[in-house]
Amino acid sequence: MKENCTNFSFLLVFCWSFFCGAGLTAVDAQSCGIRVEYFNVLPTEVTEDGVLYKRVQMLLKNDEPGLAKKFFMLFDDQSPAALDSLPETHSYDNTTSEILIPVSVDKITFYDRNNINGCNVDYYPGFTPNVCTFNVTTHIDLSEDCFNRAATFTIPSSVTIDSVVWFRDGQQVDHDSMEWHNIPPGIYDIKFYDTSGCESEAYVSTCTEKKEAGEDKFVPYCIGEGDTLNLYDHLDADVDSGGFYTEAFVPLDSLSVMQLTFDSAGDQRFYYIAPALLDIPDTSTMTINVRDCSVCAYELIAAARSCADPETIDVTVSGGTPEDTTFTVTLPDGRTSTQVFYTPFQIDFPAFQDSFQLHVQRNTASGICDSTLQVPPIPNPMVLITATEVPMPGDSVGIRISASQGVAPYQIEASIGVQKKSVSLLDGVERQLDFRQTHDSVFITALDDQGCMGTDTLVLTPDCIHPGVTPLATTCGLDNGQITIDPSALPAGRTITWMDVNESELWERTELAPGTYYFTVAYEDCLIEDHVTIDASMPSSPEVLAVNECLLDGEATFYLSDSSQVVQWRSGAEVLPFFSVEAPANEDHIFHIETLDGCIDTVTVRSDEPVWLHHIGYQEPDQLSALLGIDLNALTDFGWIFRDSTLCQPCGDYESEIMLDAGIYTFYAEQGPGCRRDTTIRIDRPDHVFLMPNVITPGKGQNNLIQIFDPLNQMESIIEFQVYDRFGNILYERSDFYTDDDSSINWPNGMSTELPDLIVCIARIKCKEGDEVTMSQDVLILR
Repeated sequence: MKENCTNFSFLLVFCWSFFCGAGLTAVDAQSCGIRVEYFNVLPTEVTEDGVLYKRVQMLLKNDEPGLAKKFFMLFDDQSPAALDSLPETHSYDNTTSEILIPVSVDKITFYDRNNINGCNVDYYPGFTPNVCTFNVTTHIDLSEDCFNRAATFTIPSSVTIDSVVWFRDGQQVDHDSMEWHNIPPGIYDIKFYDTSGCESEAYVSTCTEKKEAGEDKFVPYCIGEGDTLNLYDHLDADVDSGGFYTEAFVPLDSLSVMQLTFDSAGDQRFYYIAPALLDIPDTSTMTINVRDCSVCAYELIAAARSCADPETIDVTVSGGTPEDTTFTVTLPDGRTSTQVFYTPFQIDFPAFQDSFQLHVQRNTASGICDSTLQVPPIPNPMVLITATEVPMPGDSVGIRISASQGVAPYQIEASIGVQKKSVSLLDGVERQLDFRQTHDSVFITALDDQGCMGTDTLVLTPDCIHPGVTPLATTCGLDNGQITIDPSALPAGRTITWMDVNESELWERTELAPGTYYFTVAYEDCLIEDHVTIDASMPSSPEVLAVNECLLDGEATFYLSDSSQVVQWRSGAEVLPFFSVEAPANEDHIFHIETLDGCIDTVTVRSDEPVWLHHIGYQEPDQLSALLGIDLNALTDFGWIFRDSTLCQPCGDYESEIMLDAGIYTFYAEQGPGCRRDTTIRIDRPDHVFLMPNVITPGKGQNNLIQIFDPLNQMESIIEFQVYDRFGNILYERSDFYTDDDSSINWPNGMSTELPDLIVCIARIKCKEGDEVTMSQDVLILR
C-alpha cells in the first residue's frame, strides 16, 4: 500500500495527482510517388516486323512530379544510362494514347523525367499471347418439339478438331460430338479445341421456357344432385392457353367441358395441356371424385412423403358434400384435428416401413358418419441410385448408372478419387461412365428435378494395389507436416511423381505446409492417382488471462487458462513457479509459454486499473475535499479520518462547524476485505491565531471598523492597540481593554475623511494561557 503525505500552509492549498504518458510521433520516409492508376490491355494484338505486341493504354499519377510532370518507361531491366537518348515521355494524370508493348515483356519500369535516378517503380503486366481461334457455325433444327431437336456445328475445312466439351447449365455433360440429336432442353456452352492449339466457343439455348398448366386438382361431384361441372372453373388463374383431354387423350370441345355430368361412382380423370412448339409443354391432371354423397364413405386419395421433409406424410381424404366440407381425424399419436376434404394435411410419421390407420368421422343429419382408413408403408422419398460395375481392359472400369423414385431428369455425378463425371438421365435410362480405377470405390450422387437427392457408394472389385499413406499434421503453426507413402506392397519398378514438385521417387516428404498434395503411383499396367491432405495444427498454447479483484492496490493476477497443457512459463528470464502470478496493473507483461507438444508461444497481456484518486485538498478554515477516480458503486466505504475518529463516511467532501485543528487528516477507500487504500494531508498552524482585516470602508454599513478575530478562543485581553500612518504618526491608541462581542474595537468612528489611504495597526494581546502575542496588519482604507 502506498501513502502520500503533503504539507499545507494556513492559506488555500490543493494537492493534485496526475497520471500521464509521453507520446511518440513517427514520420515515414517519403517514397517515390509514382502510382499506376489504370493499365488497360486492349483485346486484339498487333504483329510488326515479326514481333507480337499488346495494345495498352495507361494512366499514372505522381504527388510530386517535378517541373516536367512527365514519365517514361523501359522494359526488362533496361538502364537509362545505356541509352543514347531517352524514350518517348507521357504526362501524368492523363490517359495515354495506344502504346505497343511486346508480349514477351515481363517487367515495365516507370521513371520520373525529373528524377530518373531517385524515382522509378516496377510494374509486372503478366502478358500472355491471345489464344488463336476459328469460326464455328451453329445450326438448330426447330421443326420438332422440345424433346426432338438437333444441334449441329460446322467448321472450316482447314481446321481439324481435337476435342469438344459440352456444358449444360454450367455443368459438364457426357457428350463430345460436333452434333447432338434429341438434345435435352437447356442452355449449352460448347468449347472446341483443334490440333493446332486454337480454341473456339459456341452457345445453344433450346426450350428454356416452360408453359404453365397449373397444379393437379381433386374435384368432388355428388351423383343425383343435378348440377353440371365446369372444368374451367377449377383451373389456376395463371395457366397458359390450352385444352382439356380425356383419360384416353381424346380432346374435348369447350362446350362439353363446361357441362359435364356423371351418373356412376368412381374417379374420372381429365388432362389440361398447355401446348408449345418453342417452349416445354405442361400438363396438369384434374381428377373428378364422383360419389353418392348420401352414402357414408371416405377414400384415401393421396398419401406421400416429400424429400424436403421425409418424416412427414401429406394426406388427402375425399368425402363430404359441397356444403359439408370438414371432418375430424384421429392421428396415429392419438391426437384429433379438424381437416378439410380434398385438401392435403400433414402427419408426422418417421417410420418408413410401417403402416398406420386414420379414424375419420363427421356429423350428418342422419347421425355420425365414421370410417377407418388404412395408410400403407410409404418409403423414404430420396432418389434411388442403381449402379453396377462393368470390367474393362487394363486399369479402366465402367460404371452403369440409373436413377428412379424421383422426378426426372436426374443430374448424376460419379467420382473415383479426383476423377469426376456428370450425366443427365431420364427415368428408366441407364448410362455407362468409364474411369481409370485409381480407387476401389465410386461415390455417386443424384439430384432430381424437384431438388430431392440420393447417394450411393459402389465398392469395385480390387484391381490395382494402393500404397499405404500416412500424413502427419503440422505442429506449432509451422510448415513441418510430413507424408509417408509405403511402397512395400507394390511390385518392383514402381514409381511416384508429385504434382507440385519435379523430383521423382519421393516416398517420404517433410517440412510441408498445410494443404492438399496430389501424387501418382505407377507400376506395370496400374496408374494410381490419389491425394493426401496435411491438416493445419494450430498452436495449442493456453490463453493467459488477467483478473483484478482489487482496483485500489495497483496490481492484478495473471494466470493460465489450462495449465495441464504447459511444461513451464516465464516472465522475461524468470521461470514462474506457479501458474498464476501477481504483477503491476497498467503495464504490458510478456510471458513465454512452453507446451507439452514442444511449442513455445509468446503472449503480451495487460490489465488496466483506473486511477483511484484524482484530487484531495484543504479549504481554509474548515473544508476538506477528495475526488475519487474509481466507480463509487465498486466501493464498500470511503471517507475522512482524524486522530482515529471518522469525520464522515461515505463522503468525499467534509466541512467542519469550527476551524479544523492542525494535524494529519486521512482519506481512505475500501473495496472489500483486504482491499484498502488511503492518503493523507497535513494542516500546520501557529501556536496562537488572531486575525485582523486588511481592508475597511469607514462610514459604510459593513466592514467599516477595525476588528481582531479570535477563531480559537485564545484571547484574554488587549494590552495595547495602536494605529499609525505610513510616516509613523500615531492616529489612535487604546490600552487594557476587552473586545466587544463582535470583536470590534469600534474605531474609526465616522473619521473616514481624516484617515490616510493606508494605516498600520499593532496590537499586543494577552492570551488565556498567560502568553503575550504582538501582531501587526496593514489596512487599506476604501472610500
